[in-house]
Amino acid sequence: MTVYLIHHEEEGSALLDALLADEFDDFVQATDTTWFVATEMDLDQLDELFEDRLDDTKRLIVIELTGDFTMQGLPDDQMVWLDAHLSS
Repeated sequence: MTVYLIHHEEEGSALLDALLADEFDDFVQATDTTWFVATEMDLDQLDELFEDRLDDTKRLIVIELTGDFTMQGLPDDQMVWLDAHLSS
């Protein structure tokens, strides 16, 4: 399973919240505009999914997380989620 960081420029985007809840079983919200998602989808599949369902005038960034990284200020439950998914 691959972990992606997904960032959407529209704070509190109800549309993206609904899309994530509909399409993914395993995700955690990091900030108002950033989520971590664990999925079997590849970047092309995610791009197609978001392109079909989101307003393309809003910026969306999807980054595959691999290897080492650092983050500050995330709550413990989010760090535990990341550690569990990136170390498997």
